[in-house]
Amino acid sequence: MVDKLFLQRRAGDSTVETLRTSVEPALLAHLQDSEKARALAALMVNTSVPQRAHRVLLLAHDLGCKFKQNAYEGVAYQLAQTGQWAEMPSLVALGKRQTGRTNARLLNWRARALVEISHFGLLEGVLEDFQEEHIQPNRRTFHVLVSGHIRNRNLAKAKACLEWMEQAGFPMDASTHALIVSNYRSLGADKPVQTRAFESLRELGERTATIVVNSLIQLALDTHDMEGALRYLSFFESSVSSQHDVDSGDVTTPQDGDSASLQSLSQENVDRSNTPGTLVPDTATFTMLINYFAKKRDLVHALQILDRMKLLGVVPDSRVAAAMIRAHCAAGDLSTSLYIASTMCEDLPSTRSLFIWLGLEVEDKHRPDLIPSTVPMTIEVINALLKGVLVRRGLNGMRVMYDLMRATGLRPNDETISLFLSYLAVAERMRPRELIRILKRLSVDVRPTLEHLHIIFRSLFRGESESVRRRGWQALRARVERKDVQIFVPPEKLSTESKLYDPTAGIEVSRLTYGSLIRPLVASLTARRVRVDRATMNLRIRHDSTVKRSMDLARESFQTMLDRGMHANEHHFAALMEGYTLSGDMHTAEEIFKSAMQAGMRPNVVLYTILIHGYAQQGKAGLAMRTFEQMVASGVQPDVGSVDALAGAWFAVGASGISRRVLLQLWPHIAPLPPELAESDLQTLLQTFRQLGSGPLKLRTKQTRQQYRMLRWKLKRIMVHWVREKRVRRQRRRENPEGPVVDTSPNPTPLTS
Repeated sequence: MVDKLFLQRRAGDSTVETLRTSVEPALLAHLQDSEKARALAALMVNTSVPQRAHRVLLLAHDLGCKFKQNAYEGVAYQLAQTGQWAEMPSLVALGKRQTGRTNARLLNWRARALVEISHFGLLEGVLEDFQEEHIQPNRRTFHVLVSGHIRNRNLAKAKACLEWMEQAGFPMDASTHALIVSNYRSLGADKPVQTRAFESLRELGERTATIVVNSLIQLALDTHDMEGALRYLSFFESSVSSQHDVDSGDVTTPQDGDSASLQSLSQENVDRSNTPGTLVPDTATFTMLINYFAKKRDLVHALQILDRMKLLGVVPDSRVAAAMIRAHCAAGDLSTSLYIASTMCEDLPSTRSLFIWLGLEVEDKHRPDLIPSTVPMTIEVINALLKGVLVRRGLNGMRVMYDLMRATGLRPNDETISLFLSYLAVAERMRPRELIRILKRLSVDVRPTLEHLHIIFRSLFRGESESVRRRGWQALRARVERKDVQIFVPPEKLSTESKLYDPTAGIEVSRLTYGSLIRPLVASLTARRVRVDRATMNLRIRHDSTVKRSMDLARESFQTMLDRGMHANEHHFAALMEGYTLSGDMHTAEEIFKSAMQAGMRPNVVLYTILIHGYAQQGKAGLAMRTFEQMVASGVQPDVGSVDALAGAWFAVGASGISRRVLLQLWPHIAPLPPELAESDLQTLLQTFRQLGSGPLKLRTKQTRQQYRMLRWKLKRIMVHWVREKRVRRQRRRENPEGPVVDTSPNPTPLTS
């Protein structure tokens, strides 16, 4: 009814008097009473069309309601709670238009929305907005600005905002340090920032202190520093590292080179003088840990963390549900993931058949209730499930997942598109040109993000790398025997570089390939002043070192990243090491490895494998073996790639017998050796062994024409849903000129005040 009245009023078909006589009395009573209209508008945010909140305010105002600022504040709060950040700027503008003024709280909500939708260009004008309205910004205003610039990896702007904050009479305090560390993840772990945040804990309230400790735990987990993570976990007193261990045993977490227990750190040995009394973990604390174990495919410990959470009385929410779905999918248990999601949709019978088609086992009545059925379904849960469904069900699964989104009233967001594009690029080997076209068609409510660009660049660079570099054992032997012929690729067919690092790290796609297609995507990011991130810098460094074969450019890119305040991780060091191994400079590659360790990296199998492969390329199988032994001695567990590299080193020097022996002897360290393979030849062993290392998305060989036609046919079926929805959204935008400033609705990320 609200929609119908709004359309009539917008089209000029109804006057105010006509509205009063045609509206149902119950609705009219709400639209003519300011308090009732305010409450109705807030309720409309939680409908399938959140723009109805604007429509209620517009209709009520036309019918004579005079709103105070708290009416718009109430709707703003509901928009924030539901993650509808894209609607916020137009709400604030509506309030100003209807009342002739606004206030600091609404302007702060608008600034927060600009951060969440990554429109950093408009964020830079927030203080001018306050000045135009003759309103003094408060500490919250500056905190929002600082958090936004840190997330955008713009330390210069963040420091300038801190200076302006002090000039405005708000010196940095404990809450400021808490804010900085809570938003610093995009730049990497920074010891001074972490230390200042830790020292400020005693001055913070319990809730903010918990957020800070969670951030410190997450930064430690990002660097695989489990000991550091456990140290911060111990601040929660007996909550996490209690004596009530699940199954009466320690929760041990083997990590490349070490093993730690939640009980291994004595509480008497941890300095808690800075903590404000007893801290209580929240759902974010446990979600981080479950996600960490999900990445390691360690379902046992993920379940133990969930049990501990329930033991402490912390009620799981949708973020925990998404984390548990990731953990089960990573372990190959899609059925339980579907069960978790289906319990969250018990009040939607129409979804039952969709879950069954995806693989839900209806006969199994004895599954434990991992997540309460009262937890609401969210797009984060859908995305967690989508990743596992794509692995098992492919494009047909994507079509059903879209039906599930529609049935639950959820809309795809930027992560949904990223997951879909990544699947197409890796599993289906889709060409970059097709990926770009699909991204443009899918970007209805979501503007392109750096992650979308990453996927396209990775696909593009994989093709360029294959054009300049032969792979496989035969190519390795040819290189050792100096029979390898340098592959020449015209420079104009390769991506080039520029000095403008934002937002693409200076990567310029060749005009002869995909330059004209990518340009609009880059223009969108540039218009929003999105700055380069660490992942994009890693792509640039890797392209410089392994495709362009210019270590000078690679080192320059690496230093530029550091100069911008971004901290290197193992991926950046790996890109440098791989470049030096390709150029035959093993000494410098070893030095880069040592630098990574000095920078706080933990020894890991990827870095060691690069060194092993580097010695293999030089025909030094003995040194490759010694490096492998050093890896094992340091406590790093071998994987398929490292064993493959070692066996390939012996094959390259003509020692096929030793190569076969390496596979047979090291196989049991990866997985049980099938008895029927004990007498198999080297080629059979190698083909079977490599299948053990295939990730969830197995990289296909180049597809035949028939396979590609089938792929395109499946895609067309999926795109029908997206295009139909696109038309509906366009119609809504035409009907609702008060729509969002930016057509995107990413998931919110918590900020501390």
